[in-house]
Amino acid sequence: MGSRFDPGPESWKRATLQKLMDCEAAAPIIQRASLKATNVATNIWYSLKDSLPMILLPPGALLIMGCIFGWITRGFRSSA
Repeated sequence: MGSRFDPGPESWKRATLQKLMDCEAAAPIIQRASLKATNVATNIWYSLKDSLPMILLPPGALLIMGCIFGWITRGFRSSA
């Protein structure tokens, strides 16, 4: 049916099916999916870990400054 360069419509199906079976035999889909999810979660954690100080320092600094300001203003009130 096909020429030497065109093996026919069935051969690509067999080749694709064989590649899929080889891939599944190498690592089951559940294992590959869980590995990908783990890698994504790890990458997100590492990117957040690097930016965590920039997320937490400004609110923490404002809280500390507010406490210091309140402490100073309470010191100037009359105690009587």
